[in-house]
Amino acid sequence: MSRRARFCCLSAAALFLAAPAYAEPQRIDGVNKDVFRTLQYIYNMNPGNAWTPDQTEIFMNAVMKDEAYDEAERALVAALQEESFDLIIGAARDPQFNPNDLARKGSLPPASRAALAAGLTSEAFAAAAKKAQDRAAGPVGNETVLDFYLRTGGEGLEKLAAYAVESPEKWGEARLALAGELRAAFEQTQGDSITDRVRKNSDFRSAWRTRLMQARQLPGPGRNDAATWLSLEAGLTADILLGGIVPNQIYYDVLGPDQADTILASIRQRLGVPAESLGQ
Repeated sequence: MSRRARFCCLSAAALFLAAPAYAEPQRIDGVNKDVFRTLQYIYNMNPGNAWTPDQTEIFMNAVMKDEAYDEAERALVAALQEESFDLIIGAARDPQFNPNDLARKGSLPPASRAALAAGLTSEAFAAAAKKAQDRAAGPVGNETVLDFYLRTGGEGLEKLAAYAVESPEKWGEARLALAGELRAAFEQTQGDSITDRVRKNSDFRSAWRTRLMQARQLPGPGRNDAATWLSLEAGLTADILLGGIVPNQIYYDVLGPDQADTILASIRQRLGVPAESLGQ
């Protein structure tokens, strides 16, 4: 090989070695559903990563919701506190939740990074766990006993149904309380874009299905029958309170395509409401 050829080869090799290495995005898998969906929601509202204080708080609440700080959440929060990040975020998947990965690149505002560092600590999780223990024992603050029942899952729904069957007046109170919970599930997403409406419908569908599943799993026909009818009536009542904007398809999704019309007719008769007051 000539001296000139050797020089060209050495120069090319030197240039190759001196070229900057492009790092692959950091991959974080197993992010739980609440945190993953919150990241989607914040990005839809604010694609540039310039999180507002409210959005930062929403994210922190999602991380702390289950009172556990798992490995995926720790890795995600640590990455978001860096001056810049390049992430591929994968959800903890199940048969009902199998979304595409999220790609997130850029940086959060200094105030958001500081809030994550100060708010997501072992002490904060311990305080949240203590608060949860206090709340599990009974109503707190200005909370009513019906509110207490609503936030204590299937056990609370059983108590709510037991309260409801004591009198027609108490049945109406319990139905309205449960309808308020379902309405809140629909309204927790702000905005009226197509994405917002899809999420609102999804949240309502999921909340109603959960209550009906809890009701049907209660022991004893008397208990589960009362809780089931209470949950069915609450779903329609929530739609009425929302002005009839819940799509008809949700009724077929939740009640089943073969039973929906029959069940709806029975509930409308129990409530004394016309068909046109429900759904779109």
